Amino acid sequence: MNKILFPLLPLVFTCFIGIAQTYAPLSTPKGSLVEAYTLPELSNGERANLDGQYSSPNRVQYIITGNYSSSGKFNCHGYAWSIAEAGPIRWIGYYSSSEENIYMTDGSYIKVCSETYPGKVSWGSNDHSAITTSTSGRWKSKWGSAPLMVHDWNDNPYGTTNLNYYVETKIRGVDPFICGSNTYSVPSFTGGTYSWISSSNISLNTTSQNSVVASSSTNGSGWVEVVITSPCNSTSVTTRLNVTIGPSIGAMTMPQTYFYGGSANVYAEVPMVAGAGYYDYEWYLDGSFQQMSAYNHEFTFYGCGSHYLGVRANTGACGWTDFSYGNFYVDCSGGYSAVSISPNPSTDFLNVVISQPEAGIKSTAVGTVTEYEVTLYDNKGDLRRNGYTISGKLRMDTRELPDGIYYLLVPHGDKIVSKQLIIKH
Repeated sequence: MNKILFPLLPLVFTCFIGIAQTYAPLSTPKGSLVEAYTLPELSNGERANLDGQYSSPNRVQYIITGNYSSSGKFNCHGYAWSIAEAGPIRWIGYYSSSEENIYMTDGSYIKVCSETYPGKVSWGSNDHSAITTSTSGRWKSKWGSAPLMVHDWNDNPYGTTNLNYYVETKIRGVDPFICGSNTYSVPSFTGGTYSWISSSNISLNTTSQNSVVASSSTNGSGWVEVVITSPCNSTSVTTRLNVTIGPSIGAMTMPQTYFYGGSANVYAEVPMVAGAGYYDYEWYLDGSFQQMSAYNHEFTFYGCGSHYLGVRANTGACGWTDFSYGNFYVDCSGGYSAVSISPNPSTDFLNVVISQPEAGIKSTAVGTVTEYEVTLYDNKGDLRRNGYTISGKLRMDTRELPDGIYYLLVPHGDKIVSKQLIIKH
């Protein structure tokens, strides 16, 4: 847990006595739970003192915040196994001297016989972790609450024996899977062997030890898997990457979703899809095919009530994408009922105000009181929120909804008021 650095000054240890820590666990790349904590920062005086104590011409200290390299917010394990991998700032193993071992035992990393870049170094008996650098023998690590430094491998307070070396087993590559040739790989190391397989809808054309070239011509889901074997104790680890084959189509946007007088000049568009030609977009109205067109489409439509558009794109080698949908309404009665929403885009909450109640937007009449039903649908037509209001004002929680295009509907008989909403966190 790196709370004591011998033979260094006591501040590294005593600054954590009685300190308030908050349990904030992490997960390994394989999904195993790791005990970790968030801690408050040291004072500037303590950080400056520690920076000075560990300053050396042969060490490079990295500034973290406030022009200081020392920090009480994370230790060597927090840096090597989380922060260095773009994870959150944590102190791993505050109450345990072996909590970081789960990264090395659950298959997220595999033990190798010598220093490898990129890779990790773990002290088997003195509770320390480091990462290797592109310069052999120069490692980067944090010494307890002292500075984050690049230093010579044997210039550290934890000793030079019982060193163990590890590399990550995670497969890196393209997702979503773009049809054509795609390369997937894992880190290589001396003496390592690699055995690749894939789902039936993915072909592995060539393999080159730690990398593989894959291709597919079918949209859907698939996977690529590799068994990595190390000569150190003949250890083997199996790891899999699930991929989406073929690009997905983006959300449909429609500048106007409510029309009057029996006709609608409808305009809609989706983001251009990788692999699709300019006129490779198939447009549907209320489920019926209309025409092949561009990623943006406009036509005049006559018909009262609620309607929806659908579009998909042909990506050539990968075939058709899934559908993107948009809703609109044509009011033939000539009536108008105002519904306003704010803010738009919405992040946490959406305020709905229904004015001009004399227009009669309602779902249920309770005595002499009109109750308004408000529903929120996502771009695929799935109901995500609903609520009721008597006052004509309603506040909806949008914090847990994914970013995207949504439609707010207030129905009345065979009519409906539709408002397009963007949620963006």
